[in-house]
Amino acid sequence: MMDIDVASNVRQFKDFLVLYNQISERCFNLCVTGFNGRSLSEVETACVDRCVGKHISVNHKIMSVYAEVQPIYMQRRIDEMNKQIEAQQNLVQEQQQVDQPV
Repeated sequence: MMDIDVASNVRQFKDFLVLYNQISERCFNLCVTGFNGRSLSEVETACVDRCVGKHISVNHKIMSVYAEVQPIYMQRRIDEMNKQIEAQQNLVQEQQQVDQPV
């Protein structure tokens, strides 16, 4: 059980790093235009702040919708699996009845 938790945490951390790198690259490419100095200009800093803020806001909205929809989706999948199991059990019972000598 502990291995699953560790694997899940590692996967979540990797997903976070991928998202972080994508946002960083996107906002850098959009906002940073001058490479003459070591620091960002005020315009570049404001652009980066807006860009990152928008990405974080969108990500939070997506995650909140996912949190609402995921339990519904999982229940549907469970119901589908239960129907499939029931259908298979019925098929096995029918086959056993056919195979019984009269």
